[in-house]
Amino acid sequence: MTIKQVKGVIKELGPYTSAADAKGSAVNYTYIEFTDGQILRKIVVLGGLDGKLSSALLDTGPIELHLLDDGKNGALLIAVRTEGKLYASDLSEFDSKVLTALVGVSLLVGGLLLLRFYGLGLILLWGAWRVLKSGGLIMTSARKYVRSLPDAIFV
Repeated sequence: MTIKQVKGVIKELGPYTSAADAKGSAVNYTYIEFTDGQILRKIVVLGGLDGKLSSALLDTGPIELHLLDDGKNGALLIAVRTEGKLYASDLSEFDSKVLTALVGVSLLVGGLLLLRFYGLGLILLWGAWRVLKSGGLIMTSARKYVRSLPDAIFV
C-alpha cells in the first residue's frame, strides 16, 4: 500500500453506504469523479472527513486528497486539503492490530490443519505470514504520515 495524493476539483461523489458504531463512522463511496475526468473508485472515508469532502463538492476550488491506496481494492481517505486548511483523520482509534491478528492466526491455524492436502496448507501459511507481517506495518506507516503533516487539523 502506498500513500497517494490526488489534486483536482470534485465534480461528483458517487453512491455511498455508511456505517457507525461507538468508536466512529465510515462512509464507503463507490467513486469520486473530478472535473478533469479522473475517477477514484471504492473510497472509504472515516469520521469527520466526510463532511469536509461533501463541502468540497460545493466549492469550485481545487482539493487535495491524501489516500492510503492498495491499487486494487480501493483506498482509505486519511487527509483532505481545502481552502488552504488540511484536515486529517485521527487514525489512533482505528485499531487494525486486532483484525490483523485475527485474520493472521485464522490463516495460520487453517494452514496447519490443511498442510496434508496438496500444499493448500502451505498457501494458507504463506498468507498468514504476509498478513501478520504487513497488516500492522501499513497502519503504522499511515499514522506516521498523518502525524507528519504540517498544521493538520484532526477530525
